[in-house]
Amino acid sequence: MIPSRRTRRVLAKRLSNGNVAVALFNQGNGTTTTSGTISAGVPAHGTAVYIVSGGGAPRPRRSRW
Repeated sequence: MIPSRRTRRVLAKRLSNGNVAVALFNQGNGTTTTSGTISAGVPAHGTAVYIVSGGGAPRPRRSRW
């Protein structure tokens, strides 16, 4: 779990294919905006879920000798 505030939580989990699932939870009584690399307006007691792909280590290049 990524550090969060009292009414907001951000969870991230690496998936088997290398992508990352990110869930933004709003446990508050009003809409809140979670900002950072992923930003979203999340309604009261709502959740926004994203799948993030790319940005991993580049594939090694083959040398032609």
